[in-house]
Amino acid sequence: MQDLQDLKSVLSKFASEKPIRANLFRLEAPEEKPEPTGAYVLMGEAEGRRFLEVRGLVGELPSNVRMEEGSISGSSYEKPDEWQNLEGTDAEVLRVFLLLDPRILAEQVYRADFIPTKGDGQTFVVGHVNLRSLKPGLPKAFLEWVKGDAFDREVALHFRGGRLVEAIQPDLYPRRADRIIERFDYDG
Repeated sequence: MQDLQDLKSVLSKFASEKPIRANLFRLEAPEEKPEPTGAYVLMGEAEGRRFLEVRGLVGELPSNVRMEEGSISGSSYEKPDEWQNLEGTDAEVLRVFLLLDPRILAEQVYRADFIPTKGDGQTFVVGHVNLRSLKPGLPKAFLEWVKGDAFDREVALHFRGGRLVEAIQPDLYPRRADRIIERFDYDG
């Protein structure tokens, strides 16, 4: 991977062959170690449609969210596989979780800085993402989560052997100083 087009190509094909899981961590201060949240993201395709699931959310209703093209569903902690269709503003606010999907990043990244490594098969990229192009289609409730300076974001991407192994991005309002870390598991 050497340029922006290569990066977009790799990210747009993410999880197209089989679902990929990413465990979620939160980093509150640079000098601390990332803390596991207990939640994870599952991305993939089913019947030709992309999906994204976030499972194990704490303090949220619902505790599990599933987004497919055109629909948002939720389920409870007690019955995680009993999905209920969600509608209205409350459902649309859950679209904030789409920012965890590398395929969405592929559509929004406009610049990438590649950090060279010493031939060890690793690539580090700082992707500059502009969420303004998402803005016209987003509901007002969603935009309240994505406050002004969060439209331009830097997302750090770590690749090993051509595979995305970690993504780090700023959290949203009111915890913008925190970092959300996704660690991808291709075997799980």
